[in-house]
Amino acid sequence: LFHSAAVTDGGLLFTWGDGSMGQLGLGPGVRGVASPRCVAMLAAECVCGVSCGAFHTAAHTLEGRLYTWGRAEQGRLGFLHSGDSVCWPTQGRGG
Repeated sequence: LFHSAAVTDGGLLFTWGDGSMGQLGLGPGVRGVASPRCVAMLAAECVCGVSCGAFHTAAHTLEGRLYTWGRAEQGRLGFLHSGDSVCWPTQGRGG
């Protein structure tokens, strides 16, 4: 099972495919979608890049913010999370 992501010329992020670990960023309970859906939590941002891992996704914005979501174990999203996954885009915590 795989997932994909694409960014429009206007900076909107769309994801589709397997969402079993929250990697679509579409919220809890979304196990997968067959066609692209806009990631609503980032609709107010101008996304300029996205990368998909096996069970996680990362996106960065024109303003320099980094968001990650999906499988969260062992700090793979760049921050510690007490659960197995994060189903919403979460801004990285810079130091």
